[in-house]
Amino acid sequence: MIRIKNADTVEHVWQGQTLQPGEYHTIDPLSVDDWANNEELLAAITAGLAVVNSGGEVDIEDVGSAINYLTGGTVESLTASDPFTTSARYPSFSPITGFTLTPPAGEYVCSYSASVSYTTFPRFHKMALYINDTQVEDTLRSQDTTRANQVMSDATQGVVKCSGLDVISVGVACDATGALTVNHRTLILTRT
Repeated sequence: MIRIKNADTVEHVWQGQTLQPGEYHTIDPLSVDDWANNEELLAAITAGLAVVNSGGEVDIEDVGSAINYLTGGTVESLTASDPFTTSARYPSFSPITGFTLTPPAGEYVCSYSASVSYTTFPRFHKMALYINDTQVEDTLRSQDTTRANQVMSDATQGVVKCSGLDVISVGVACDATGALTVNHRTLILTRT
């Protein structure tokens, strides 16, 4: 659900809908494209006269994120290259430190990929997406190490529903002895 708020002190009309100051309008899902392509509305969002709301209690204050949300673009992305090393043993997972996103409320396709190396072989390591420290169903993936310190590409994806306050993270775990190092990594959330 997408809502538009009149954040101005005077009445505005966008897409034929009159909004009083402080009033919200819920956009019909069949007309989202019309609203997203309305130049007057986009100018009002940029000027702070209109605010996009993701249907929850949280207004999207950042102009770029608001327009991306309205137009269905990528809302959030995160990239890091500082090494993260863990010896967490499956079934326990270690969240990748400092690698979280808190998107506006909505449903997202969440994609994670990384370059990793594992010091021990032949052993599996695992990765999964998390919302508020709870593993997202069907995102658990395994990777087999064929030699020590082998550089591999990890990836997982899933559909997540967020409230606007939820924290998305990635957890990793080793199957047995050794340590897993996660290097270059990306987390992308695209609103559905």
